[in-house]
Parts: sequence; structure tokens; C-alpha cells
Amino acid sequence: MSGELDIILSIDALDTPDFTKVFMRKFPLVAVVYKEHPLASKQSICADDLKNLIYDIRQEKDNQPNIELEGALLQVSCNLGEAIVHEFVIQQNIRSYVSIIPLKPTQGRDIYMMYHKNRYNQLISHFESILKNRKAISK
Repeated sequence: MSGELDIILSIDALDTPDFTKVFMRKFPLVAVVYKEHPLASKQSICADDLKNLIYDIRQEKDNQPNIELEGALLQVSCNLGEAIVHEFVIQQNIRSYVSIIPLKPTQGRDIYMMYHKNRYNQLISHFESILKNRKAISK
């Protein structure tokens, strides 16, 4: 290995002229609350409805409480707060303890595949076609 990257998967692509970025899809943000939380049965909620927000992926890291994602979701599963995250980060083993509620208005973050313009190769092309076939890349 040469220590160089072939592909980068990134939330909110870097703006750099050396890389080609391919939009994959927008992943929705959701509220995560304890399964017996007063908002747990709602079809959707506004972020402002959350009164004990302990983790919000929309915030810059410096503005977050000193807590990592897994710890925040564990606290939510114990009814110690609420979180806003990408739905895909919520692991199956915690889903029986929490409710996942879409935010309104719909919010999300873009996921991109990026590669260096001078390093495009058959493997990148193959990976891109696999993603398209699995509908991981929006058309």
C-alpha cells in the first residue's frame, strides 16, 4: 500500500479542486427519544419540541456537550435525554429501547463518494456501479 486513498465517503463533501465528488444520497436526521417519552408516539416532531437534547449531530463538535454518539444513545435509551442523529447510526440492539421520529421540516445531510481526479481507476468505477445497483447513489 502506498498510503494514498482511493475513495473517501464523506458527509458534506470537501471543497477541493483535486477531488471529484459524487453525490450518493441525502440521509435524513431523526430525533431519538426513550420509548416511553411523551413524544415517542408522534409521527414527526420539530427539533424545538426536544427539551433535553444531549446530542445534536447538526452542531459543530466544539458546541456539543462532552459526549460521544454511542454514550448519548445509551443515555437516551435510559431516558436521560434526547438526540438528533442520522437514522443509519442507530444500531439494532438499541432500537427496542428508543423511538425514532422523523424531524419536520425534513432535515438531512448529504453523503458523497470522493476520489482524487488523477487516481480514477477500475476499482473506483466498479465500486460506483455497485453503489448505483444497490441504489446507494441517487440518480
